[in-house]
Amino acid sequence: MQTVAAILWVFVGLAAANDSPSFLKRGSCKTGVQPLSGFDRNKFTGRWFRIGGIRNPDEEKAVKCTTLDYRVGGTGMDMVSQGLDHIDEFTRKVTPMTMDDLTVGSFGLTSNNRPVKLEILETDYTSYACLYSCTDIAGTHFAQFAWIMSRQPKLDKREIGLCQLALKEAGVPVGKLKGTRQDSACNYPPEE
Repeated sequence: MQTVAAILWVFVGLAAANDSPSFLKRGSCKTGVQPLSGFDRNKFTGRWFRIGGIRNPDEEKAVKCTTLDYRVGGTGMDMVSQGLDHIDEFTRKVTPMTMDDLTVGSFGLTSNNRPVKLEILETDYTSYACLYSCTDIAGTHFAQFAWIMSRQPKLDKREIGLCQLALKEAGVPVGKLKGTRQDSACNYPPEE
């Protein structure tokens, strides 16, 4: 718990100095953001490529050639995130996620020993998915993350635009979204 408090105070201090990380803001998460209803976790399973978003630097070490493999597990899904870090070293992390309702695209997971929600705002299951997470911190700030994902290493501008619109409606500043390098130099591991 002391580690979480220390990390929080570092983030709050940075925010006060107007040099905050792109994911940390003053205020609170937007209310009324609805995850996808009618969600089909079996259709969502498999390999996704991270096209861009607002990355959680404490949890997501992969910054390029990033894949996310989702598989049915327990009372929800497991997410296997892998790719290359800042010094081109391979990194891999398995995150178990719970679901209260299997027909709603909302997952519970733990990040930095804190419970957080990861929500699917929109997907067609075959080409793109837009994911969002927002956590209120100490009543003064919120940490906001976003993912634009594709079934292929590239995504058409139309689908990117659909995700940008869904994320904007959730309160994500679209100008803060950053692309993830996915190119022919990527040596992707086998799907899990």
